[in-house]
Amino acid sequence: MKRRGRGRGITLVTLLAASVAACNAHLDFDAGAGPGATGGGAGSSPKVGGAGGSGSGGAGGNLGGSAGGSAAGACAVDGDCHLASLHCYTAGPGSCVACVTDAHCTTAGFPRCDPALHRCVACLGASDCPTTQTCLAAHCVTTCVEDTTPSACPTGTVCNSGTCYSCGEDGVSCSSLPSTPFCLSPPWICVGCRVDGDCAGTTPRCDPVRYTCVECTTADDCPASAPFCDPATGSCSSG
Repeated sequence: MKRRGRGRGITLVTLLAASVAACNAHLDFDAGAGPGATGGGAGSSPKVGGAGGSGSGGAGGNLGGSAGGSAAGACAVDGDCHLASLHCYTAGPGSCVACVTDAHCTTAGFPRCDPALHRCVACLGASDCPTTQTCLAAHCVTTCVEDTTPSACPTGTVCNSGTCYSCGEDGVSCSSLPSTPFCLSPPWICVGCRVDGDCAGTTPRCDPVRYTCVECTTADDCPASAPFCDPATGSCSSG
């Protein structure tokens, strides 16, 4: 009797083991919705669905979050950016920027799209400026020949190293100009700020194109109540 009972026990264990082995591909005791279930399909397990399933707006999906990623600047198309002044730069994860091509630059005086900043600037090279000017640090500045009379430089500037300096050389200073007290070099012009440390209060950031103090330069500078930054104005918007 003992032998017969033992044989039945072994047979039962063997059958159970075989059943588990046969179904192992379908048994996962860690199964559950992946972290990206919010925006897309739930993963069959954390191992499979942890990348956010196929959803584009889940916590782990392509757009980065249920807030639509737009607050963080993520996008797939221009419409994801919420502001008409922004465009989707689809390289990498996709980000909302002021320009991707020159065609996005319609403001007078800023016809070129800087490929690094993705901001519209005055120039990228000398050919973008009038014949009497050249391009320095994305600004068109007047060219000149030193010790030439009359000087080609505008009143209040001096000729140095082939271009007209508004500040920084020969004692020319910006300190007496309340709205533009700082000297940016190059292109040696008077500006409202050079770095964030020159700004304060409700406009704590220095715009890297216009060099004026603004509320924001990216969405990270904006509060939840107005999570989108418009680089054209340097202000936060609710969209």
